[in-house]
Amino acid sequence: MQILIIDLGSQYTLLIGRRLRELGVRSLILPPREVEEYLAKETPRGIILSGGAASIYDSDSPQPPENILKLNVPILGICLGMHWLVQVFGGEIRREETLIEYGPAQFSGSPTGLLEGVPWGYDLRNVPKYSTIWASHGDSVRVMPLWFDDIGESGDGRTIAAIRHKERPIWGLQFHPEVEQTEYGPRILKNFLDICGAVPDWSAQNVIAEIREEISAKVPRNANCLLAYSGGVDSTILASILKLVLGERLTLVTIDGGQLREGELEEIQENAKSAGSNAEIISNPTAFRRIELLADAEEKRAHFQETYFATLEEYSARRGIELLIQGTLAPDIIESGKVGEAAHIKTHHNLGNSRLKQLHPLRALFKDEVRDLARALGLPEKVSERMPFPGPGLFCRVVGLPATEERLGIVRWADREVSHIIKEAQLERKISQLVVALIGAKTVGVKGDGRSYGYPIVVRAVRTSDFMTAWGVELPSQVRREIIRTLTTHPAVTRVWFDETSKPPATIELE
Repeated sequence: MQILIIDLGSQYTLLIGRRLRELGVRSLILPPREVEEYLAKETPRGIILSGGAASIYDSDSPQPPENILKLNVPILGICLGMHWLVQVFGGEIRREETLIEYGPAQFSGSPTGLLEGVPWGYDLRNVPKYSTIWASHGDSVRVMPLWFDDIGESGDGRTIAAIRHKERPIWGLQFHPEVEQTEYGPRILKNFLDICGAVPDWSAQNVIAEIREEISAKVPRNANCLLAYSGGVDSTILASILKLVLGERLTLVTIDGGQLREGELEEIQENAKSAGSNAEIISNPTAFRRIELLADAEEKRAHFQETYFATLEEYSARRGIELLIQGTLAPDIIESGKVGEAAHIKTHHNLGNSRLKQLHPLRALFKDEVRDLARALGLPEKVSERMPFPGPGLFCRVVGLPATEERLGIVRWADREVSHIIKEAQLERKISQLVVALIGAKTVGVKGDGRSYGYPIVVRAVRTSDFMTAWGVELPSQVRREIIRTLTTHPAVTRVWFDETSKPPATIELE
């Protein structure tokens, strides 16, 4: 691996690796405690220090080993990583309420070295040139280290947003170049790779080959394997890849606990066939019935996860299967708090304890990378471009209330109607994920000159490539009106809301 990424607890750490892969370069992510052992054997071309949730002046904040500063390799510190550089070189980091930045900000910097190609200076009308960055920090540089220069600012010039060592190839950024909302983020990371002398060594075909090698190495020769199959792009590319390695030893299983959308089972079977397999459906709604008593989102997710694994374990015990393979992606692992010191955001059903040995061959990849693999495998567009749908399905689209059969029926109908309208308006390609949810606070309406008392439906469309950050999509007014007209024909629906909140601060799903 050419670039070493030291994980200081950021939600975006795996996203740094993803951005480097987008630029054709492999990287290795390690927690601080494992860095010195690795460096005793290998010398990377460059080192990136990630951001993190801690403050660098806290006694328990993650600290990279200072030995990395003795290496003659370029170093880039991002957010908390920059704070560590400032502190270790004698500067000071403090929390300053007036300098806190969360979300988009305007940046201007010196366009040399790391920032080459980033707008700076003034145009012909003497208007400053800025680019948009994505910031997420409460702490800021208050005293610059003696051996560093300030090479970029945000917040109308009040926040030091980029620094450079006067003599050594060491830089720090207060913002996140790995996030797609940072306008020139790819250019900045490409500049860093060029400074490191990194050369392209990543492709979709390489990843497919590595997955096959991993499965061949980790699955015993005569072992039977179970693939938890949803019909989505993640599990379908695994089905396609694994079929060539495992043959008849691979079984695809889909659990129907009452959480699926209308027509989904038929779509699942079609997608499995496109991968050269068939999916066996386990219909077990009774096992998931307790969700009808749960209103809290985390309790729903936890119960679904428990029942999900119990169902797979019971099936495997009957069939003599010992190994479970899942299409878990990097965002699932990050939001579950399974990466370094990253915070727990929500429980993901496919990341739990089980008696079965588990493999997650896609664990380091993001959705757009998985779509690239699907295209490389020649899977049909209906698979490669399929929108994600959460494992707990409609259970987590009944928001703030237990997911009873009645409410599931309402939201299942609403999802079908909205999806049809979006398709007819030819908006599918402009939306990365569509969420249609029933909100658990009844409201008063007027229908047929009489009082009605029913549920609001929330329609949420977002656009994203990696699902770590996302922009809310504003649907055209004509489409909005058609959605409102259609959904309010249901006797239990009184109004329709549209949610365009970005991620962050919101997650894509409401629960």
